[in-house]
Amino acid sequence: MKSAIRWEQSDDGIVSLVLDDPDQSVNTVNTAYIQGLSDAIDRLEVESSSVTGVILRSAKRSFLAGGDLNRLLDADAAMLDDFVADIDMRKGLTLRLESLPLPVVAIVNGPALGGGLELALCCHHTIAIDDGKIVVGLPESRLGLMPGAGGIVRTVQRLGIDRALDDLILPGRKYVLAEAITLGLIDEAAASTEDAVRAAEAWIAANPSGRRRTDTVSRGAARPLPAPRAVPVAAAVTRVANAALTAPTPEALHIESEEFGRVVVSDATKNALRMHFFATNALRKRAKALSTDPVDLADIPEDLRPAVRHAPDFVGDGQRFAEISWGGDENASAAASGLLRVGIVPILLSPGHEAFSHTMQTALALAVTEAEHNGSARADIESALYWSGLPGGSSIEAAQLREPATDDHIELACALLDRMASAGRSAVAAGVLAFVEDADAASVRVAGFPGWTGGIGTWLDGGRKMVENMPAGSLEDAR
Repeated sequence: MKSAIRWEQSDDGIVSLVLDDPDQSVNTVNTAYIQGLSDAIDRLEVESSSVTGVILRSAKRSFLAGGDLNRLLDADAAMLDDFVADIDMRKGLTLRLESLPLPVVAIVNGPALGGGLELALCCHHTIAIDDGKIVVGLPESRLGLMPGAGGIVRTVQRLGIDRALDDLILPGRKYVLAEAITLGLIDEAAASTEDAVRAAEAWIAANPSGRRRTDTVSRGAARPLPAPRAVPVAAAVTRVANAALTAPTPEALHIESEEFGRVVVSDATKNALRMHFFATNALRKRAKALSTDPVDLADIPEDLRPAVRHAPDFVGDGQRFAEISWGGDENASAAASGLLRVGIVPILLSPGHEAFSHTMQTALALAVTEAEHNGSARADIESALYWSGLPGGSSIEAAQLREPATDDHIELACALLDRMASAGRSAVAAGVLAFVEDADAASVRVAGFPGWTGGIGTWLDGGRKMVENMPAGSLEDAR
């Protein structure tokens, strides 16, 4: 196996560990990377007397992407112990890197999201190249997942629990360079790779003994678990963050591994991963396959202009979607291509139909009204909306929902999901969507159906059974 990490040592003893997977256009947390990191750390520990410092940088256009999604999808409850042990092994590598008696500097170029930022966080100093391409963050919670490679533990230790959870992890927010420096995720900026290397060498010379990152602010106080939801990511993240306040780093990292494992093996998380990555990418590819010369809507005569309905960012990952009336004619195809050109993914509707999103959202509104008329208290409806992640529930303050969700709340949530999904399926059967295979992804992206369900088809084919079979830990949070 070719190594994904190249060892380069200068005459002054500084070792550059260059992330450069020979088989991929980007660096990812794959087997070659893990083996390369293990070999490099073994060598650093053996040769530390002849090494003056370490610079971790990438030869690609980005620093380090996340892990293998298929590996996460393959993990199940039967292999949970082995999965957690593997995560612990990987974290052991970054803990050894962090604990070296040598200064370790990360040079970040391009996006460093999820695993990329988690690698930088274990270094003693981080420099980012100010080329307008830097974006850092831990966006996993927006996608039904959670940071699992030390991100929760190290951000709580560095930023304090409130800033780590509220400004970064729970909202899944991404930061550009200036914001990342202000928050404390990046230490300094450099104008170019050459300037970044010089700055790293200067920092190493000024800090020859190396040091583990120490707190610059109070870590804060333990937080109560947030209001329960169908996907227990927020509760799992909070448990890890609370542990990071007082537990030794190795113990806190292990707790993070255990919580990460329990989240990963849940059906709800797997549905969310399939939806937000694979189904969404398939939807985008179908739209691109129809692309023609792009035209702005404003340039199409009004009487020939297709109707366009822009969707809110229901998922919160920054991707934009819009429904467009498309009958295969030249103007509609050009308009769809025009949307793609500005970063908006078109959901193609057959002409003459009501918007798919409007049909589903109207069904939800009617179901809520009927629940009220049938005697459900508004507080119970809000609890059901919040637990399920349906539109109208995500904005409710968690502090208002500290009481555990009851079986009645969960049953009401399932009934609301049923109504909304049934309306969507009927619309698909009536030919609303130009491509029926878009139904699941479209229901999530433009109608606000929760991603953890897998979309309307997946929900109607077995969603209630999935809720009944939620792992014990999830039911403890939910009930």
